[in-house]
Amino acid sequence: MQVSVKKSNILLPNEIWVFIFSLNILDKLDLIYLTMVCSLFNKLIKENTHLIKNAPFPLPDYSQYFTQEFFKSEVQMTFLLKLKNNNLVCGLNNGKIYVLDAVSGEYKQTLTAHLERINTRTTILAQLSLLGLNTKAYGEITNPIRAIIEHSSGDIISGAEDRTIRVFDANSEQCKLTFTGHYGAISAIHELDQKSVISASIRGDIHIWDKTSGKSEKQFDWNQTGVSSLAVLKSGLIVSGGRNGSLCFFDKDSNTHTLAHGHTKAIRVITAFDDKRLITGADDATIRIWDIASRTCIKVLKRHKNSINAIIELGENLIISSSNDKTMRLWNINTGKCIRKLDGYQSPITSLIKRDNGNISFVLGNVIKILHFGYIDCRQDEKEAIIPANRIRF
Repeated sequence: MQVSVKKSNILLPNEIWVFIFSLNILDKLDLIYLTMVCSLFNKLIKENTHLIKNAPFPLPDYSQYFTQEFFKSEVQMTFLLKLKNNNLVCGLNNGKIYVLDAVSGEYKQTLTAHLERINTRTTILAQLSLLGLNTKAYGEITNPIRAIIEHSSGDIISGAEDRTIRVFDANSEQCKLTFTGHYGAISAIHELDQKSVISASIRGDIHIWDKTSGKSEKQFDWNQTGVSSLAVLKSGLIVSGGRNGSLCFFDKDSNTHTLAHGHTKAIRVITAFDDKRLITGADDATIRIWDIASRTCIKVLKRHKNSINAIIELGENLIISSSNDKTMRLWNINTGKCIRKLDGYQSPITSLIKRDNGNISFVLGNVIKILHFGYIDCRQDEKEAIIPANRIRF
């Protein structure tokens, strides 16, 4: 049941509300839900326990339903993705990929993706030694996962700091194919079409790969400062975000590209909100809305205090963003206003995904949590209510 709470309704006398509840219009479960969506109802129903016979008391505080821990790993997680088969995959800081049940959070298997030290440990330690630096201070060199996609074929494709891209069969733990050729750590991967994959590195090189053979078909070097993000639009337009804050729109058919400027630091997130608007988030702590046709920035969202790590759209002109400032923010991109700030977290929020039920999964260090986003904390004249997000009107 979804309850739309309006200020004018909440201000009815308490006695009237108790009378309404006593009419048994709502069943016991609905009354318990009411305790979770409005602090006034929570108080009234707790004070009139006869309204819910056999209910488990004390009634739960709705605030504890806001977030819950879903899964915890032994090392930090770097990436989170929901698969079509109702599984989650999370990339780890040690080069492994875990496959989890998306409903229960149960661990299912490990993809041993990027564990080899391809010229990394030996080369880096040798370079540090030549520079006169203490190699022991750097400890073990790992290959954190930086990008994961699910290909339309069902394969899982990952990229990491070892400069390689790996292709996995979703039903096995074995790596089917390895792409090599990037100059630097992989920063982004996207499916270009059923036969091709496009990827970028922090050194600035972008490759289009034949997915079957693993061979690089084309290579581009548009941004000499490095590429930190990448997106492929429905139109086939390729958009890359530079480490210098520039945005590059590339038409692979005409082999032409256009640069757009706005961000002052590395662009970490690129996502298409619809066919007309593009959304970017960067290390300059801003989110920008771009008009795709004109390649111009039409709005800047400024409220975060640190790098933007993830942005997902929620429909009805709403997006949610996460940041290294340890907050998430809900925005209306039509008005550019920050509607809600979600804070109190102890670590940067590095990844976001939208679940089938409308809730949000997010990564805090080595923990995946669920944000029950069906309810948003709203305050009206110091009276608190929790209102279903899809019933809020702006």
